[in-house]
Amino acid sequence: GNTDYNLRPKEEADVLRKNDLKVIESGNPHIIEEIKINPDGSIITYLSQKVPFYDENDNIMGILGISFDITDRKKKEDELEATFHTVLS
Repeated sequence: GNTDYNLRPKEEADVLRKNDLKVIESGNPHIIEEIKINPDGSIITYLSQKVPFYDENDNIMGILGISFDITDRKKKEDELEATFHTVLS
């Protein structure tokens, strides 16, 4: 019976809901990066794939999603980008 709003701060839950609605309204799968901010301020980045879930009459009744923690990858990408910009400066 929980929703994103029971499990996350409102601002984060609003973003998750918006991402879910894109899938429901379009009927198309979406791959998106989503973040979670921990109470200590640290950030976890997820790569989420969300697809529409259909009933027996081909009506969208929700979404299915899977998320992978890509925090370490994002940190490395940010480091590489910073290094790249430093080299070009």
